Amino acid sequence: MVVAVIVTALIFSLLDPRFASVRNVANIASQISFLAVLAVSMTYVIICGEIDLSIGSMVGLCGVVFGLLVAGGNNVWLALLLTLV
Repeated sequence: MVVAVIVTALIFSLLDPRFASVRNVANIASQISFLAVLAVSMTYVIICGEIDLSIGSMVGLCGVVFGLLVAGGNNVWLALLLTLV
């Protein structure tokens, strides 16, 4: 999988020199960091022998709760705290 990602990045870098710019690489890293955190945490759960498929629905539910709290006029930090609790 790592080889496929490297080959794909090399192909896109050759096709468009702006692809390998610092700004674009930072943007890609920023976009994927959320999924990386979820993937690492799920890896630990699977290694421990527990299979939990509800992470996608929980992330969706937390996003909806946070959005409703902020749209309702609550402080962003209060909404974040209430969402995580």
